[in-house]
Amino acid sequence: MVIQAELPVRVWGGDTAGTEVIVTFAGHEAITTADADGYWEVELPAVSEVGPYELVVAGSDTITLTDVVAGDVWLCSGQSNMAWPVKNSDSARWAVREKANPNIRFLTMPNNSVDAPADEVDVSWELAGPDTVKDFSAVGHFFGRRLHMETGRPIGLIDASWGGSKIRAWVPEDSLRGHRLHEVLAQRSDEQVADFERRLADYRANGQKGQRPRPNGGGPQHKLSHLYNGMIHPLGNLPIRGVLWYQGESDAWMPDDYATLFDMLVAAWRDQFGDDELPVYFVQLPNFDNGNEDTWRRFREMQRLYVARPDDGIDMVVTIDVGDSKDIHPRKKKKVGERLAFLALRDVYGQDIQAGSPLPVSATVESDGAVRVTFENVGDGLKVRGNKDILAFVLVDDTGKGHIATAEIAGPDTVLVRAEGVEAPTIVRYAYRPDPKVNLVNAADEPVTPFSIELGE
Repeated sequence: MVIQAELPVRVWGGDTAGTEVIVTFAGHEAITTADADGYWEVELPAVSEVGPYELVVAGSDTITLTDVVAGDVWLCSGQSNMAWPVKNSDSARWAVREKANPNIRFLTMPNNSVDAPADEVDVSWELAGPDTVKDFSAVGHFFGRRLHMETGRPIGLIDASWGGSKIRAWVPEDSLRGHRLHEVLAQRSDEQVADFERRLADYRANGQKGQRPRPNGGGPQHKLSHLYNGMIHPLGNLPIRGVLWYQGESDAWMPDDYATLFDMLVAAWRDQFGDDELPVYFVQLPNFDNGNEDTWRRFREMQRLYVARPDDGIDMVVTIDVGDSKDIHPRKKKKVGERLAFLALRDVYGQDIQAGSPLPVSATVESDGAVRVTFENVGDGLKVRGNKDILAFVLVDDTGKGHIATAEIAGPDTVLVRAEGVEAPTIVRYAYRPDPKVNLVNAADEPVTPFSIELGE
């Protein structure tokens, strides 16, 4: 396994009540006694050397774990685009042929939806190699691979994701209790589960003819707090370096409440893993023609505004250029994983690199009706990828009508946007559609985030 370097090593378990338990690791020893419920926990000093080490627990029985290395542990969570395996990604052909790498290790949490927090899970670590890489999270693997390449540190990746899951399933019920959303989400979850079970029973009673009914929010991966209970809580207070989050497709219709739920998730997970500043990097939804002009663009705008808040530990990668118009599961997972890695390399590992996408910080109307948009995080400056004409800008006039606009780079961090006949624009928008074509990027070739900004007087 991989234990988190430079942080205290926490070990816990169960034994007969009153039994003395001795834990040794990296030349250190801790002694405790199992409590009345049989639970015990110890903390040993942090280590910085890679190892390998042995971890020995001696109580009623003796358990010895070998080949334990110290490095960085990252938790990868979300729904199907996080769970999406390497073998189905764009880079599968060469990725699954790479030699085994003992410095990258995987732990895949089994799908487990339960109604109360679970303390145990039957799971084991695996070394990265041809037999294991192919079935592991593509985003997680390419993230970890890039980190190891750039830092040389062992990387442990924990994949706790479930396709189609809703964020409500990943938030502990204790965090929801007392909030207005608790009753609303609990009732909605119960109703959707009951409806699905009723439709499934009818399907089975009818000899399973026709298409199996879809969960529509009523599957085990949708139940309120159930995935937190079964897939996050069992990790206990394991020290980790950070969290990757790729989820939202199932909740795109509720951007306002989603932001509140994500606040709860981040706070609860930081509390569980014992780090109030635990880095959390999430993926903005990619381009996809979902047939609804309103949902995905509003959800992306919520995600953009979320990272504009003052929390240095939370950041976002933009994927508006690596999606698939016709498939909600885009295959370009290597690009997503590496963009996440660049954020970590900059913020966690202190590398002087360009990471993240340009974000708008101001938009003002010029005297001629043009809109000046200024960005942060442009690195060596904005540029146009491929096409010489900047795509995807729209100006909205004072009647509420949108007009396709032209744009020009007017400085390293500035774009001037104009639309013929629009002298008093009220809103400037960029890539504010479910499946836009974009080409405005920074010097690191990371795309400008979609946005919609109301313009002042």
